[in-house]
Amino acid sequence: ETSYMKVKEIENNLSKMLKKTRYEHVLRVRDKAIELAKLHNQDVIKIELAALLHDCAKNNENMYLDKYKKEFEELRNLRQHDPDMENPKLLHCYLGRIVANKEYGVNDEEILDAIEFHTTGRINMTDFEKIIYLADKTEDKRDYDGVDEIRRLSKINLNKAIVKSLDDTIKYLIEGEREISVTSVNVRNYLLKGV
Repeated sequence: ETSYMKVKEIENNLSKMLKKTRYEHVLRVRDKAIELAKLHNQDVIKIELAALLHDCAKNNENMYLDKYKKEFEELRNLRQHDPDMENPKLLHCYLGRIVANKEYGVNDEEILDAIEFHTTGRINMTDFEKIIYLADKTEDKRDYDGVDEIRRLSKINLNKAIVKSLDDTIKYLIEGEREISVTSVNVRNYLLKGV
């Protein structure tokens, strides 16, 4: 039986570790994830933990890289040197998996996976992972072109919502002349086959 740190304790810890705006984002993601979990028959308790911890390494990447060098190298080898691990914008996802495990006592693979893949998604995502991915993109303060449509779709079809989200993200990254995660492109193509 997994022993989780209690929700209140997690909130308390995160409120100290994260910037105020980031912490508030996390609480909104939690609310959105719970809403989606109920619509898509997912374990609300586990969803809440994954949502609260999805950004637990954010803005403290250097500290955690230093602290968990060995674990990060192990994960890098396990992921066969996934090029996304070199992208500084995605570092908090991989470190988040490690921090959730080491600092918050989460050993549940489903929760850890949802944290690791919450930004890029991956092939064969579970509905649990899709909900964390979408809650992050559609929490109530998110305001960008297309977000309302992604919100609408996420209530009825998780795959369609993710394809729309990836389309928008990829366009945004192209316009900003920024790196596109190879994973995101693969996930989009994979989901399109089934959508």
